[in-house]
Amino acid sequence: MATYNARPEQKAYRRRLAAARRARGIMGKGKMDLSHDVRGRLKPQSMKINRANNGHGNRPRYRKA
Repeated sequence: MATYNARPEQKAYRRRLAAARRARGIMGKGKMDLSHDVRGRLKPQSMKINRANNGHGNRPRYRKA
């Protein structure tokens, strides 16, 4: 998995998300993440819920933000 996260496109993806969090003033606050909704838009969502949105069990892959 480490090689996947080291790919240039993954680094660019993380930079884009970090820039969006910085622009909204939530970078480094530790409460909110930006969640991708079904259409790919970014919406604020708690870190706990956003990082659990991986489709484990019978839950859908993305929950509404």
